Amino acid sequence: MSLQILIIGQTNRAEAQSLMEWIPATLEGARLTQHVGMELAVVELVRTQQIPDLIVVIQSHLDEYCQRDLDELGRLAPLARWVVCSGAWCESEGRTRHLWPLAVRVPLRSAPLRLLDEWRLLCGENVKPLPLSGSREEAFDADHSPLVKETVSISVLVDSPDAEYARYLCELLVESGHAVLASDASGNPSPQVILCDLDPWGPARRQRAEYLQARDPHAQLVGLMSRPEVEVVDEYPVIPKLGSQQQILDAVLQAIAD
Repeated sequence: MSLQILIIGQTNRAEAQSLMEWIPATLEGARLTQHVGMELAVVELVRTQQIPDLIVVIQSHLDEYCQRDLDELGRLAPLARWVVCSGAWCESEGRTRHLWPLAVRVPLRSAPLRLLDEWRLLCGENVKPLPLSGSREEAFDADHSPLVKETVSISVLVDSPDAEYARYLCELLVESGHAVLASDASGNPSPQVILCDLDPWGPARRQRAEYLQARDPHAQLVGLMSRPEVEVVDEYPVIPKLGSQQQILDAVLQAIAD
């Protein structure tokens, strides 16, 4: 029997589009039900008796949902797993609101990694479940598993106007077994991948990316932005610079696979 996924929230918002395309493409075989509001989801759940295995909430702004509806939905689906995907305007909700347990909240940009773990758990794979009562540290550990050194070393050029962020990327890549090339040194071999920080997006960063791509036309350029869903950058794949470390490493591997 296929697993039932209930999706609640404003899924037509620009920042949710990539996730809404990812879910049916990746979680194959799932039966998806969508409702804009939690109150309507409760009414339909009572009517259809289709109890979800996984409840995915898209939260676009503070106080979008109320405790009454949350309690009722929890009563109707007591065994369901929960993932609350926080949009850009409510990522810091945990500091001032207490509607959601810390363990179920995840930034919208990082939601696929958490959802994939929940999906594997529901499919019976050997995945350690994150309890609803999990602490902030447990939630962090669940989303940031130890890095595994890659068997293939990729030469990567890192370019960012933020020196500390560039140093962080370099350390991450070296720890994962990749070779880092200096962006301002002459005579270096051409990189296979260019990680280019596109913030703050504007003419200067666009020109910098175009220069790096023209200098090494055979390299695959991957852009990094704080909020890539807000901007439109058609020339390059763009990933969240504040996403998980694994997401950045996966983008490097994907770049040479394309």
